[in-house]
Amino acid sequence: MSSNKDKIKEHNKQYYLQNKDKIKEHNKQYYLQNKDKINEHNKQYYLQNKEHNKQYRLKNKDKIKEHHKQYYLQNKDKINEHNKQYYLQNKDKINEHHKQYYLKNKDKIKEHNKQYRLKNKDKIKEYHKQYYKTKKIDDNK
Repeated sequence: MSSNKDKIKEHNKQYYLQNKDKIKEHNKQYYLQNKDKINEHNKQYYLQNKEHNKQYRLKNKDKIKEHHKQYYLQNKDKINEHNKQYYLQNKDKINEHHKQYYLKNKDKIKEHNKQYRLKNKDKIKEYHKQYYKTKKIDDNK
């Protein structure tokens, strides 16, 4: 019984490898044709299984984090390019958001900066040291 199962599995694998592009294109077309229906189904599923999803995320936190890290490392250039494009297209909106955030959280930001400076005195000192070295070199040119 198991040998037949293995044969079928191997056959399916070979078929997929031979027709990978065709299958992907078919799936893409299906998604585009049924996008609304799929999105609605996903929303309903999410709402019905909220607690289960939450438990899964808590249980597999490290696994998810590692997956995101791997994705980022594999697609670093693509992500950076996307972020640059987004920033260029939404510069005013982003700047306005930063201003609003700063106004709402002024005290919190100041306190955070103060704590950071206290914790990282050596690091800041080293940074300034390097900066002034380069500055002197640039001034002498």
